Amino acid sequence: MQIIYKCNECYSENIGVVSSKFGEKNKNIQGEDYNYKSCKVLFICNDCGKCGYDEFISLNKIKS
Repeated sequence: MQIIYKCNECYSENIGVVSSKFGEKNKNIQGEDYNYKSCKVLFICNDCGKCGYDEFISLNKIKS
């Protein structure tokens, strides 16, 4: 799976590569139940060469 992100140095759009499996769990945030997914994304900017890891988080409200 690939994720498009914006470089925080030069602001060009790049494709990040998911480098870990999605961790998935349910979280309760302010009394609401959410399905929480997160994974690490490796990114390398094609324009300025900046690279590193970022965390991609997906929160979906669980309908009761």
